[in-house]
Amino acid sequence: ASNNELLFREDSDYEYFLEVLKTRKEKYNFKLYAYCLLPQHYHLLIEPTQSENLSKIMQAINTSYSLYFNKKYNRFGHLISGRFKGRAFNKDERLLHQSIYLHLNPLRARLVQKSEDYKWSSYPEYIGVSDKGITDKDYILSFTRDTLPIGSRGVPEKYKQLVEELEVV
Repeated sequence: ASNNELLFREDSDYEYFLEVLKTRKEKYNFKLYAYCLLPQHYHLLIEPTQSENLSKIMQAINTSYSLYFNKKYNRFGHLISGRFKGRAFNKDERLLHQSIYLHLNPLRARLVQKSEDYKWSSYPEYIGVSDKGITDKDYILSFTRDTLPIGSRGVPEKYKQLVEELEVV
């Protein structure tokens, strides 16, 4: 957010942003592998389709949310400062590591004691606690299948175990 302002002031702001993500995902048909909404910024792990580019998707998300936010809080001007920062990743096991890194952000920011306690990320969806229906988690979770021991309880538990191991670090 601009000027160290809060991007999300209350729960309804987070909820509206998730609704924006859902509608823009439907319109632009991108994959949303993971997300994390923090008070002053957000992280998305997305894969655009070939027909849509990342800049157009980000512009649609930011414009929709900014219009809502400015109207709700009776403010004017830019809400999001500067251009988004994006990094390209190969569509391989590195996505698993990126999603875990993203899901650890609330813990690193000291917003929670455990990642699973933060409700404004896709982590609860990954571990089967909630399902907002916007995260395409199956591809990333497929990388945990190979590491499951015989008799293991399943993929979400393995993902949770990987995150919890890094929480300690």
